[in-house]
Amino acid sequence: MYDLTNRWQLVEKLAYKMGEEKVTGFEFTKTQTWLAIQRVNYNLNKDWQVGGEYRRLTQKQAKDYKQGVLVEVARKVGEFIQVGVGYNFTNFNDDLTHLNYTAQGPFIRLTGKFYDRTPEEIERARQIWLEQMIRLWAGELVNEELGRPDSPIMQELYKYFYLAEKFYAEGKLKESEKYYERILQAGSLLYQEAEVYVRNRIELEKSIKENNRLALAYYREGKLQEAKALWQKIIKEAEPVPIDLKF
Repeated sequence: MYDLTNRWQLVEKLAYKMGEEKVTGFEFTKTQTWLAIQRVNYNLNKDWQVGGEYRRLTQKQAKDYKQGVLVEVARKVGEFIQVGVGYNFTNFNDDLTHLNYTAQGPFIRLTGKFYDRTPEEIERARQIWLEQMIRLWAGELVNEELGRPDSPIMQELYKYFYLAEKFYAEGKLKESEKYYERILQAGSLLYQEAEVYVRNRIELEKSIKENNRLALAYYREGKLQEAKALWQKIIKEAEPVPIDLKF
């Protein structure tokens, strides 16, 4: 298994079986069977994954082979389990110890994952993933703002671009360069503002979850006023706050 990017994953499987078969009236015959599987996975997000396989089953002595494809959609359940559903377009399975030539059709697969990583390594990996997602979400917020037809920010950037092109056409390179720099600075500032907004919302979500956990504990202990106060605080904090990008 090899991670090409944070979304694309390449999986190679190779299996070999050597056995002896006896037909009445003949000596034992050695058989050699190979199974090769090439699989590509695409992670839609941290929980959902789609994948496709190409399979080739080769029987050396018979000089015969079978091939086909398999598609699957899988969801991560917890840290170490993945449940998938898919369709096998081949008529064989991938278990050489018990080959089944009627395996074509839909299937459900349960996969267990075992890691030798320490809790600290898992947390570092989670932080790396979170940083990647923060950058992605910040970029989406900026693109959403700039894609609005009535965006005042985009109107201002168009003005800068117009002046930069105008001065460049007139040979006033320093003035043109100044406005191009403003465009770049504006883009950087917008992205920084969006990233701060995303980080603040993530911290707020953590705070809301912790306050809800504490409110439930108060409720179970019969401290209804304390629980009510926390839930009222959660309702107020959870109200959507629109992002106000500017530069």
